[in-house]
Amino acid sequence: MFSDMDDMYFTNPSEADSVIDEATDRLRDLIKDDVKCVIDAYNKALREKDNLESDIARLNWEKQRIEDDIEAAKIKAEDAKNNYIPSVYINKFVSKYTNGYGPGDKVWAVIRDFNSHPCTFCDATGYVSAKMDDGTEFRAICPKCNGRRTVQNDKYYVSPDKIECVNMKLNFTKNEVSENCWEPLSIVLAKAGGIDPERFFRTEAEAQAKADELNKKEREKS
Repeated sequence: MFSDMDDMYFTNPSEADSVIDEATDRLRDLIKDDVKCVIDAYNKALREKDNLESDIARLNWEKQRIEDDIEAAKIKAEDAKNNYIPSVYINKFVSKYTNGYGPGDKVWAVIRDFNSHPCTFCDATGYVSAKMDDGTEFRAICPKCNGRRTVQNDKYYVSPDKIECVNMKLNFTKNEVSENCWEPLSIVLAKAGGIDPERFFRTEAEAQAKADELNKKEREKS
């Protein structure tokens, strides 16, 4: 096909082949560049797709978390509306029946440290020998330890504490609420637990005076 053209346009037939080969190589290079651009664009699109899918998954997770938080907040608000009373009202109501004390108040508690030692009156047997008017001997329960063989030697000391809660039964009527006077209230401290309302005080000095009084009674008993 090209032989006639070689004769017409090229003095040397090999020049035609050289031009054609050069053009073919350039065309291949152009095609390669175009294909490379298409492949690069495709890979970029894939990466962008992966990033978008990751963003969508993250946003869906965030959306679910927000919806869960909203639902939890609704439940908490409903629970608060039905079950909780603002602390200002609680403390005011409770203090009316606790001589001014309320949950969270710092106090000084008088703590009882239980101790015992063997009864020396009966040699820790629980019994003593005794005689009737006619001289008959018999064993009697020890009047010192009441047969327990040990004698209590409790000590009282003071410790700072805090009122954890006040347990009291209430009576509700249509228009008011009041304490059930038939069931005494109980007070629980954070460290000491349940305690007699007469064994905690606002100041350390008051508590120490009560501890000294109780320790004196213990010494008199022994």
